[in-house]
Amino acid sequence: SFLKIATSSGRTDRVRYVEKPARQKSAFGALLGKEFGRFTASPNYMLNCGLAVLLIPTCGVLLLIKGQALCAAVDRVFTGQPDSAAVIVCAAFCLLASMNDMAAPSVSLGGRTLSAGADYTVSYSDNLLAGTARVTVTGRGNYRGSAAATFTISRADLSSARITLPSRSYARTGRPIEPAPTVTLGAAPLVAGRDYVVSYSDNVGVGTATVTVRGRGSCLGSASATFEVYEPVARVDMYRLYNPNSGEHFYTASADEKNILVDLGWNYEGVGWVAPDRSNSPVYRLYNPNAGDHHYTTAAEERDALKALGWNDEGVGWYSDDARGVPLYRQYNPNAMAGTHNYTTSREENDMLVAVGWRAEGIGWYGMK
Repeated sequence: SFLKIATSSGRTDRVRYVEKPARQKSAFGALLGKEFGRFTASPNYMLNCGLAVLLIPTCGVLLLIKGQALCAAVDRVFTGQPDSAAVIVCAAFCLLASMNDMAAPSVSLGGRTLSAGADYTVSYSDNLLAGTARVTVTGRGNYRGSAAATFTISRADLSSARITLPSRSYARTGRPIEPAPTVTLGAAPLVAGRDYVVSYSDNVGVGTATVTVRGRGSCLGSASATFEVYEPVARVDMYRLYNPNSGEHFYTASADEKNILVDLGWNYEGVGWVAPDRSNSPVYRLYNPNAGDHHYTTAAEERDALKALGWNDEGVGWYSDDARGVPLYRQYNPNAMAGTHNYTTSREENDMLVAVGWRAEGIGWYGMK
């Protein structure tokens, strides 16, 4: 060792070699023993690694206790470069860390350390799935033959696996909904059928469904994820009619009401837009018995104000699309006594009416795409 070399008298005693049985160690034990042996045998290792191991925690404690005073002293030295203390302290720790010289695991034969790639190559077999794997070291260059050892790969536990679904919610179809999950354990993707099997529960009706993956082959345990099943929204055609006598446009979801008005002389102008059969945004329908005019609004405040002025509340006429698929533009005619408002999905119609004196009042509600 280095200590023996430093304290030797110069004489060399003859040493008789006595063969001893080799004792097998674990990889960690062999590496730790080699590090301790190398620590006393190499002056470079003692000075560099030893000093780094001692100085890094010592400097860390010193910074915790006297950090502010040290930084202030450094700033006073470098007065022309403010905030230089942090850079200098970081550089000092990088220097200490670079002193920490650690050895990699190696293979030895008869007391001589062999070099990977030059003296031997390493190959593995049966090391993908759970079970007994084999590592083989094969000599090359000045060495021939091979040596092998086995190690055990245990089954992976799926309890910490991550399950990803294409979507977190699905419309009810009346049939079981079974979205295919993507399962990863750590950074490794798992294979359905080989590493796990999939099952579902509560995945037909509206509510919260569960997908469960259970380990097989090299995996054990299970993991679960949930997704929502919702009632699909039906599409409702909204009919648009025009009264040539009053100039009013009228909108209704009722085919019967549409047909009655057509029989009374109203002009049917087709489907104005498509509304959802339900949403969180109702469109209120009101009627002015004095002017014979209808009005439509999503604002409860506007509805209540018109009711206070004598308008009849006719309830919810239809619903606005919460997804805001197609805007319905609202215009107001300040010169008309009836049919004062118009609603259209057409930007061109909106702009044309504004050009002839109507007032653009923004978006009244939304239809579905």
